[in-house]
Amino acid sequence: MSEIDWASLRKTAEDGTRPLDDGDYGFVIDSASATFASTGSEMIKATLRVTTGPQAGRKLWTNFVVSPDSAWALKIFFSNMAALGLNDAYFAGKPSMEKIAADLVGRGGVATVGTREFQGSERNEVKNIKNGVGGTSILGIGGGGPSVPSMGPSSSPAPVMTPSVPSTPSTPPPPPPVAPTDASF
Repeated sequence: MSEIDWASLRKTAEDGTRPLDDGDYGFVIDSASATFASTGSEMIKATLRVTTGPQAGRKLWTNFVVSPDSAWALKIFFSNMAALGLNDAYFAGKPSMEKIAADLVGRGGVATVGTREFQGSERNEVKNIKNGVGGTSILGIGGGGPSVPSMGPSSSPAPVMTPSVPSTPSTPPPPPPVAPTDASF
């Protein structure tokens, strides 16, 4: 038997499970599978791989839950899907959850990551998914033209809206002015 370097293994465990700093990270979806939440709602479990910065290669996990009883949960689901290129035209084809999961693999964007305590440990959570910015397209990394990822042998590429992405970060326009209300009377 070989000698085990316990100190090195402990350091790997500590470094590999330390939460990422809160912020935005470019990512690509490495795997996704259709399953059910503990509530019985259908969901997709996804593994995201960070593609930008010094944390490139680190993994994040998130769930996309379809909760028919919650308009807010549905809004979040469809907002995340649209950010990943699965728009209304895609859902008009009535895809199964398995098809959606398969079509998410290889897609990317920018995840806003936060930290929360779970079972006594600090863990990352994906708070929001956005279209790519700063050289990251919704289909993966790269500031050039987006490329369509392979969807596997049994599926055809989904309709995708590909926004124009600047090669350098830009300042977003200011929000529109808020209209006055009659509440001031």
